[in-house]
Amino acid sequence: MKIASVPFPKTNYLKTNKDLIRIHRWINYSPWDQVFFDDADIIIIPYVFSKGSASPFVVRESMEAFIYLFFSPAETKKRFIVLDNDDSDSPYDFLKSHFVFKTSANYRHKEIFPLPYNAIIPRYPIPSIEESEFDLSFQGSLITHPIRKQLEIWRRTWKMLKIDFIANDKPYWSYSRQEQCQLQQSYIEQIYKSKFVLCPRGRALNSRRFFETLAYGRIPI
Repeated sequence: MKIASVPFPKTNYLKTNKDLIRIHRWINYSPWDQVFFDDADIIIIPYVFSKGSASPFVVRESMEAFIYLFFSPAETKKRFIVLDNDDSDSPYDFLKSHFVFKTSANYRHKEIFPLPYNAIIPRYPIPSIEESEFDLSFQGSLITHPIRKQLEIWRRTWKMLKIDFIANDKPYWSYSRQEQCQLQQSYIEQIYKSKFVLCPRGRALNSRRFFETLAYGRIPI
């Protein structure tokens, strides 16, 4: 079986009839890049799509439009490997005969394969967990899932622990790009100062911060 990888476009955005679609690279390099489409049995799209606005939720139509608008009829008859970080856990009708990997996958849809979030590995030395100032921390919105509000209540009873709990007034994706960068930096610094990090789910079934906490050498809960 031969797998060909779709090259990353020269631009981070694609214009469709409905919206401006942002492209996020998921896989930096793979040996599949050496296989030509004509020789491939399967074509992998190594990046994910989202709207170009503040919301990060993947637009289903964008994936379908990409496959059918940017590939020839002969290529669209091949099977695709599609990576999807949409918060929804439901399958796609137009991808029934293809391989779909989702970050928000569940046991009800066996045709969907689970996909871990990709966490950026720090480029500088990670402080030792023994140097952590806090026992436990959390930073994020409380409105994306009820469990987060419960954690905010429960943490007030954890008197024996030194906790840094920051509740943002709205979801991360609704902030401006500049504000997102500031929140991201604050979030990373908070992880470094903590031994354990609360990683509750949000809109999706999975949690990106679980993988980020592991990447930064701390213990996710």
